[in-house]
Amino acid sequence: MALICASQELASAKRKATQGTLTDKGAPHVWDEGRAFLYGVDGTSSVYKVPVEHYTGVDVVSALASSFNEGLTAVQSS
Repeated sequence: MALICASQELASAKRKATQGTLTDKGAPHVWDEGRAFLYGVDGTSSVYKVPVEHYTGVDVVSALASSFNEGLTAVQSS
């Protein structure tokens, strides 16, 4: 369920960014909510844990953090 919620929030953030809704309650806020659904409280009991545990040899944590930061920057500057 958390993955579905995360996907919906990220898609909503993209729509809001495209529409120019860049206020604190707009696209950046919704993007952060999407990340929160994926990551959970501390990343240990969430959807986020699955790729971290299953992709050995890949620094998934850094890759996901980098991707989310790039996405946030993108929705902030749309």
